Amino acid sequence: MNFKPLFLGLIWVLSISSHGRAQNSSTPDLYLTFDLNVDSAIAILDYNYDNPFFITNNDSIKVSSGYHILELSTFYDKASEMEVFITDSNKVINHTFLKIDEITAESLDENFAAKYNSGVDILFFTDTNSEIFLDNESLGYEKTSIILNNSLHTLRIENPYFGSKELELTNKPYLQVVEAYKKPTRRIAQTISVIPGMSQIYKKQYFKGSSLLLANLISLHVYLNAANEYSTEKNNFNDLVELYKTTNNEQKAFELGNQIELLQDEVKHLDSKKNLLLGTTLCLYALNIFDAFRSKPKGGFRESTFNVEFEIDNEARIRFNF
Repeated sequence: MNFKPLFLGLIWVLSISSHGRAQNSSTPDLYLTFDLNVDSAIAILDYNYDNPFFITNNDSIKVSSGYHILELSTFYDKASEMEVFITDSNKVINHTFLKIDEITAESLDENFAAKYNSGVDILFFTDTNSEIFLDNESLGYEKTSIILNNSLHTLRIENPYFGSKELELTNKPYLQVVEAYKKPTRRIAQTISVIPGMSQIYKKQYFKGSSLLLANLISLHVYLNAANEYSTEKNNFNDLVELYKTTNNEQKAFELGNQIELLQDEVKHLDSKKNLLLGTTLCLYALNIFDAFRSKPKGGFRESTFNVEFEIDNEARIRFNF
């Protein structure tokens, strides 16, 4: 049997196969490039949520040819899903997120481009009279920018009126905007004043707040008991009056008249007592509201939050364009 034709055919098949593999290996890389109206976004390819792409505007990601599902989102807009088919050339993805009219903490926080452009990991803001320490090293007062390595760091805020507070910081792939205020705000203090003593407790006036809360609760409890007692006796009085009107027995009518006269005096007394206690309760509540609006905490109220157009250092002012 002649094996030469079979041997030559096998060589031809192997050569064709290797040539095909060589052609495939030389196939150029394919990329998706993003043209967005925001600085940064998160891209999820083919529902692979374990490996998100943290992209900035005009970034590209490498993909294989074929059909893909792309999901784009930001931290301030819902995710948008789209179908992408790419064959032999790169593709530009144009997408418009919700328009952002001004720079806010929300637009900076967890923003990849903001971290890249600013060159810092964390923007930290607190009260004007609070000192900031990173790993026991003072960074100054009120606001600071922080560059971290991959290890865990401890940030401490010390306020002369409200003590200290500690936070654990770790590096992230995006910018972190941290607000850690200790001074109370006037708006919150006035809003929660509807609950007796709460505004004072919020302002660290614990004794005054507890006293007002207890006094209002006791006064309200005593008033409600008096109101209930008055209501019970008033109902008894009305029942006796109805019996007096319907009785045909002279002796019975005489006895009912005496009872009505005695109970009438008691009802009047209870009514006066109830009204007095109601007035006392309202006065205590009004005192709580008055104090909540007039009294100030030690160190005063927090007057305003930070301006995101802040100085990173003495030479540069950072401005982000969204």
